Amino acid sequence: MSNVANPMTRDQDHTMPGKSEENKGIGSALAHQAEEAGTFLADKANQAGEYVSEQASKMASSAMHSAESAGKYMGQKAGDARHSVGSTIKSMGESVKSAAPEGMMHDAACSFGETLASTGQYLEDHGFSAMTEDLTNVIKRNPLPSVFIAAGIGFLLARACTSSRNSY
Repeated sequence: MSNVANPMTRDQDHTMPGKSEENKGIGSALAHQAEEAGTFLADKANQAGEYVSEQASKMASSAMHSAESAGKYMGQKAGDARHSVGSTIKSMGESVKSAAPEGMMHDAACSFGETLASTGQYLEDHGFSAMTEDLTNVIKRNPLPSVFIAAGIGFLLARACTSSRNSY
């Protein structure tokens, strides 16, 4: 009945002269609010990204510091072990020399004890880098015997690994 009194239906209200301007104003306000919300969200996303980047940088720095500390600690422990082994070998050499029987074996035992003592002293006094450098120099001076020694050690290791596998 309302259609008879008012020939325009609800669907046709948007064609009224005042309604179109009102809809444009609402649309413009909504677009402005959407733009403000987008800017706000972009700022928050940027802040979150900066925070995550900062935290990742802190974690990486902390991990690097921990790795450096662990490396220093392990190096110190390896040096301590090297010194301890050297001291033990040196004292073994002194023991062999002092316990050497008289006679022909005395000279051989004393020579062996001297070699052990000097080896122990070398281990106590030199670091791993100096030992590596000395070994490199020995290999350069004696290349052929070094190759034969390396081949012999490789053969013994292969033999030891093979026999241990066969025992299972």
